[in-house]
Amino acid sequence: MVPVRMRLALFELDLAHRFRVHVSTANRICISWVNFSYLKLGYLNIWSDRQKIDKAMPQSFKDKYPKTRVIIDGTEIKC
Repeated sequence: MVPVRMRLALFELDLAHRFRVHVSTANRICISWVNFSYLKLGYLNIWSDRQKIDKAMPQSFKDKYPKTRVIIDGTEIKC
């Protein structure tokens, strides 16, 4: 249920209908699993260190943007 919600951004009412559970149950399941995932995966470092980035960055990009560490482009983050 939670991966479906994350992928398709469905409302709890839709999830409840699809999975044949009550809306409050769908809501509780989603909140519980998101919190659990955060506790288990929240410590992971998602950013590479400067040396790895500099090693992988093309020289033409280094020349124009030497301090760049992350590029976020066309990313949609729903809150």
